[in-house]
Amino acid sequence: MTIEEQLRIDPLIPVSNYELLTIQITDLDSKQEARVKQAFQRHYCLRDIVPKKFWPDRLRLKRKLLIQLTVHSQRYRYQSQPNHTIVLVQEKKPLTDDFGRSFCLVPWKRSRLGGLSASPCRHLVRKFRVPSDDRFSDYDPWNGDTMAALRNSLVQGRNNYCFHGCPHFSTRVPQEMHALFTGDSLIRDNIDLARAEYLEGVSRLHSKPIVLALKMGTACDNQCTFCSIHSTCSPYTLTGHSLKLAHSWFPFARQVVFTGGEPLVYAKHLRRIIGDHVQQEGKEVRINTNGILVREQLDLLRGFSKLVLSVSLNTSCSKTYQYLHGTDSFQKVVEGVRQVKEARQGLKTEIQLKMIIMRSTYRQIRDFTRLAADLGVDSLVFRELRWYERLKIDVAEKLMPGDPARGEALSAIDEASEYLAPLGVKVRPFAFDARADDVT
Repeated sequence: MTIEEQLRIDPLIPVSNYELLTIQITDLDSKQEARVKQAFQRHYCLRDIVPKKFWPDRLRLKRKLLIQLTVHSQRYRYQSQPNHTIVLVQEKKPLTDDFGRSFCLVPWKRSRLGGLSASPCRHLVRKFRVPSDDRFSDYDPWNGDTMAALRNSLVQGRNNYCFHGCPHFSTRVPQEMHALFTGDSLIRDNIDLARAEYLEGVSRLHSKPIVLALKMGTACDNQCTFCSIHSTCSPYTLTGHSLKLAHSWFPFARQVVFTGGEPLVYAKHLRRIIGDHVQQEGKEVRINTNGILVREQLDLLRGFSKLVLSVSLNTSCSKTYQYLHGTDSFQKVVEGVRQVKEARQGLKTEIQLKMIIMRSTYRQIRDFTRLAADLGVDSLVFRELRWYERLKIDVAEKLMPGDPARGEALSAIDEASEYLAPLGVKVRPFAFDARADDVT
């Protein structure tokens, strides 16, 4: 007998805010028993135990569950402790419901333009890149063979491209997705079309990207030692067919992220992409900038209906700034942030400061926190240094596993969260990435 034929699921029993789900599997041989226990203990994910065609309807309607697994084998009876979990059902669901989901939305909603090539998602395990080729005027990276293959692999359930545990596989609930269905009709209609295509498992889409990331070019007015852009890329600017695509996709995207190089260096191109849609209701524009040119571009920044200005400052003192960024622009960036703060009155503008955690900066976390409070920013983001051989910065700057500095940095970030919480300043949760422990 197969495991599926030996499966028995008892009625759900209310327990506090959860419901207790008891799964009993009887008369297993030793190999079947090992498979069930290993799958449950590793993932707490029922699709690893039972194919979806055997799932009762009630499992697809519940999100908060206590799952207890009872296994009767030829040798002994095994019963797990009740585990708080979210059931992940291996089938596509509408974006607006609160079902668990195990299919990734990224290839149906997110696209990147710019540079020699762009990955549809940074969490991919395999090198799966979408070339940006301006030599062909009809080239469509959103519906190229690469993207179609990725979407098809997800639909078939035989996806070998994605990192297990990727945050894009997390359960989505109505509160998180509500913002997708508000705003300008162009955005709403595009999202409705994208949702239908996602549910149908379409590989080649008529909808436009909902989230659009644009690499404006590689030029930058800093020479950051921790940045690989200027050290690896030939001069590049988003022009030609890619620029036309960006301009045509912009009105339909709910979120647009401008990156570089330094995106404000390309203010002329940026204005062309935005066109008449700068005040489009429901659109969020994010600019990842070093902050040097924000004072010169205040008129541009004022115009957005909703703007996130993410400033890479990385330190609380000018000396360290010059060492990391290669320019003496610390005070200019700080004053630029102050002016944006003063100029944004009545506008939906979020100011975010970013800091890279490394040996030269981790002792400045507390001072950086006080500076952020003084500037009146809305959020702080701490990131760890990703080191590559081609970078100018010494590998000794990376805080390696076992280094006491890691613990000091984490403690300082916890203190920052407590200090800034009463001021309404958000601090993004931070943890050293286990996948980044080995330098490459």
